Amino acid sequence: GNATADTFKNLNNMSAMFWKCKSLESLDFSEYINTSKVNDMGFMLYHCDILSSIDVSKLDTTSVISMNYTFYNCINLESIDVSQFKTGNLETMESMFGFCQALKGIDISTLDTTKVTNFKGLFEACVKLENIKLGNINTSNVTNMERMFNECQNLKYLNLGNLDTTKVTNMYAMFNNCENLKSILLGENFVKLDGTNYDSSKSTGDLFSNCASLTAIITPSEEPFVIVGYTGLESLPNAILYVPNETAEDTYELATNYESTFGAKDVSGDIARIEPMLALEGE
Repeated sequence: GNATADTFKNLNNMSAMFWKCKSLESLDFSEYINTSKVNDMGFMLYHCDILSSIDVSKLDTTSVISMNYTFYNCINLESIDVSQFKTGNLETMESMFGFCQALKGIDISTLDTTKVTNFKGLFEACVKLENIKLGNINTSNVTNMERMFNECQNLKYLNLGNLDTTKVTNMYAMFNNCENLKSILLGENFVKLDGTNYDSSKSTGDLFSNCASLTAIITPSEEPFVIVGYTGLESLPNAILYVPNETAEDTYELATNYESTFGAKDVSGDIARIEPMLALEGE
């Protein structure tokens, strides 16, 4: 019979609904699929390898708690529009866009991530991704940012101005293998770089491994963010930390672990790889 608005009214789980549908080329979710009660969209389109077009604008996501691996390994999708998603109940987004290897841009600035705790692998191996728009995204409850941007090989700039790392306990390989990344803009709530998950026995897991193009980390904060463990910045001699002014520069140079991370002080007490923003503007 014909579908109506009540056809799928009792649907509450879409986990793995299209799991490895490797012949699926396009998908348009009908307005007649009632997803208002669905709480799990994890793995929903997992390994839909030739899917090249998708319209998710009609999905009601108000009850969804998990979007883990929702679009994982959709290697032919060049764009995903999630601007209509209502995600006030969303708690976990692990690898939501992971290995979307054709994806060129993504905008998650409209998502409500107030309750989200897990960003692990969120954009991992999105190797063609050139632009990530985070906007005013709320990460105040996120504890896991492991491999969040790992292997985003085509990214050149990252605006993390609203990323809050207050509760983050895992930053393992967060920017690992972003080999073309040139600059990162931090915000006032980017309060720590945590390298404690680095595995020294295997020399893996530092935040900035294979980020040889990185030349600028820019922070507007007068107060130094906490640095613990081995971050990988120790091995990037061209990566300069730009701070608001000369007064802030002095404060940062005295902060714990900044000398070991950004290089030894000279005879005048300056760390060459920490500079005021005026120096950046003059380049």
